[in-house]
Parts: sequence; C-alpha cells; structure tokens
Amino acid sequence: IGAVLLQIYPEGDRPIAYLSKKFTQAQRKWSPMEQECYAFICSLDKWHNYLSGIKFEWETDHKALTQLNQKAQINKRCE
Repeated sequence: IGAVLLQIYPEGDRPIAYLSKKFTQAQRKWSPMEQECYAFICSLDKWHNYLSGIKFEWETDHKALTQLNQKAQINKRCE
C-alpha cells in the first residue's frame, strides 16, 4: 500500500505525510478493487486527525474505484 497526503497550494501541492504498508498473505489474494479500498481505509485511519471535520478530495488511478459509488452491490471489504 502506498499513499500520500497532500496539501494543495496555488504554486503546487506539498506532501504532508506518507503511508507505506505491506499486504498480508491473505490480503494478497484479494481482488485489486478490495486492495484499493483497503488502502483508502488505511489512509483514513492513519490520517483521521488531519481529515476529520474537513472537506477533502481523494484521488486514485484505479478506474474501478472511480465508479464505486454507482455500484448497486459493494463488497463487504469496501463498505
């Protein structure tokens, strides 16, 4: 898992914090969507002090996650 918390400025984004974590043997068997959801949840958990109570944007390069809110059935790991 890799993630970066950025603060946006007119002259360019600035990194605030980084996250890096290995998947367990069981997590490596998850689908890519489940892994991406887990990465997002880990990021929220780690940076909740920064993000709690504010509006923020989450960006991903994983196409399936961009349509996550449109899916009728969502895997339990991604809820």
